[in-house]
Amino acid sequence: MSWTVMGSLGAASDRERALRTLYDERAGAVYTYVVRLLGGDRHRAEDVVQEALLRCWRTQDLTSGQPLRPWLFRVARNLVVDD
Repeated sequence: MSWTVMGSLGAASDRERALRTLYDERAGAVYTYVVRLLGGDRHRAEDVVQEALLRCWRTQDLTSGQPLRPWLFRVARNLVVDD
């Protein structure tokens, strides 16, 4: 039996590797931004970043090479505002 950890070098698909790369490159900046928007609520910020990344995974072409940073920040902001 072979186990694959999502986003690891052994990831099953290009999309999984792309999501891991996106997380590594963008999640920290989005998290910092969301913490500021939420007045320092780090736990809620983690939830918002997770939801933004999940929506990205579901709706965006992660392998196209298009910049996703603006999209992630907009979705994260909208999640905070809508809450």
